[in-house]
Amino acid sequence: MNATGGDNPRNAAGRCEREPQSLTRVDLSSSVLPGDSVGLAVILHTDSRKDSPPAGSPAGRSIYNSFYVYCKGPCQRVQPGKLRVQCSTCRQATLTLTQGPSCWDDVLIPNRMSGECQSPNCPGTSAEFFFKCGAHPTSDKETSVALHLIATNSRNITCITCTDVRSPVLVFQCNSRHVICLDCFHLYCVTRLNDRQFVHDPQLGYSLPCVVCLLPGV
Repeated sequence: MNATGGDNPRNAAGRCEREPQSLTRVDLSSSVLPGDSVGLAVILHTDSRKDSPPAGSPAGRSIYNSFYVYCKGPCQRVQPGKLRVQCSTCRQATLTLTQGPSCWDDVLIPNRMSGECQSPNCPGTSAEFFFKCGAHPTSDKETSVALHLIATNSRNITCITCTDVRSPVLVFQCNSRHVICLDCFHLYCVTRLNDRQFVHDPQLGYSLPCVVCLLPGV
């Protein structure tokens, strides 16, 4: 797949366009994850994919997924995701990007990235990104919600709660970038929800702070 969002899109003359970057190789982890660690902080560098895989991964084969999504159906769970792009004017996967996205804002903020639509008679120049579940075949209109705080645990960092090495993990956006496995995060969410302790953020809506930063003296 190339940066137009399709498997092998062509221009009006039937010639494959040369793309600046394949979306299958885009990795935005560096815009969310820290570059160094202090104490309980974590490092999840994307250049460390050759490290030994976390427990539960197949022996001898490291599994790395650049994106994660929540699939509302049929999976109804967190799954590896696929990044796609389309022209915001004609909504076809025929947009050739001027350059690939380098951070999550490039993907999440509408009309931030530009390109040239290859559809006949379409003057579109703005990119519209979306995600699909990577665990099953999807229709053209079937999309999934991107989970940009969930990442592959490429450095085998222990969960801040259970101390197990799991993957994928959620990275809290606190100063220390604490890491929690998804099972522990689910339990944390259920506990706080039952206690009616979700925090309302004007921009994000109801959310939760880092589980470690709630402890006295932290």
